[in-house]
This record gives sequence, C-alpha cells and structure tokens, in this order.
Amino acid sequence: MLSLLFALTITGDPLTDLAQLRTDTQAVTLAPSYKALLVNIVDAAILRVQQGRPAAAVTLLRSYNNYVTKFVASGALSAADGQLLLDESNAIIGELSP
Repeated sequence: MLSLLFALTITGDPLTDLAQLRTDTQAVTLAPSYKALLVNIVDAAILRVQQGRPAAAVTLLRSYNNYVTKFVASGALSAADGQLLLDESNAIIGELSP
C-alpha cells in the first residue's frame, strides 16, 4: 500500500510536484493498464505546464482525479492510496489555478 511509502510533499513548483505525482502514481498497487492511463494523464499535464498552458493541465488533473475516484470506488485502488493521490493532485491544481 502506497500510503506507507510517501507523505504529501508539495514544493510549490508545479513541474517538480507533477514529477512527484507521476512517481507516486507508479508506486501504487493498481492494474498495469489503469496505472498507465494515470501516468499518461500526468505526462500530458507536465507537457501542458511546459507549454505555458496551466489551465489545460488543470483540466487533465481533474480527469486524473475522476479516474482515481472511479478506481477507488471499484476496489481497484485502495481508499488510502487514492486519497493520497487525490490530495497531491488537488494541491497541484491549487498551484496552477489563478
């Protein structure tokens, strides 16, 4: 279970924090196809930030949150791990939002 492996750490730098979210997403116990979907969303958000499109990154992170919530509801992801990923993603959304 991921919750034993990391605690929420937000640096204030969206690219650094997105890279950490990517790492944390890769660390959870989740079916490979679901994990790949979430990682791809984070990768796309990283690209949007690099392109100077934070609003597009926020949209992607909201999609990420929707998938995490669905995976928790279906039992594919533990509630504890899901909450940590959601907390991290929401903190990054806060960084990127005006």
